[in-house]
Amino acid sequence: MAFAQTPQQLNYCKALTTTYRNAVGSGSAPMQKLEAATIECSTNPVGSIPVLERGLKEMKVELPPRA
Repeated sequence: MAFAQTPQQLNYCKALTTTYRNAVGSGSAPMQKLEAATIECSTNPVGSIPVLERGLKEMKVELPPRA
């Protein structure tokens, strides 16, 4: 079942993905569940956002602001 997604959700998911990529680029270890969530971000931001938020918090990375 497909869920409606808003441009705000897509933009926030992209911001979370960028934050995650920057953290990994700065030396943090990649996390498989977050890698999968970044891939699904464009098609399922509603499902990806909570996974990315939890993972970034576990990595002690500050979340980007919601726009």
